Amino acid sequence: MPSNPYDAKGLLIASIEDDDPVVFFERSASTTARSMATEQARGAVEHAPQGRVPEGHYSVPIGKAEIVRKGAQ
Repeated sequence: MPSNPYDAKGLLIASIEDDDPVVFFERSASTTARSMATEQARGAVEHAPQGRVPEGHYSVPIGKAEIVRKGAQ
């Protein structure tokens, strides 16, 4: 699942161009709105990831995760 808008666009383009079948999941607007309302009621609102998205054509490799922060094992 993409963590930012740049990756979302790049993965969507890569999935369209891939010769193999690819499933691309995206949260629906109604699900997001309902989820945010629930989080707001709990006082724990998380904002959607923001970032710049180039207008040109690019793709992000499918199956290669970018490690932003190493987690505990």
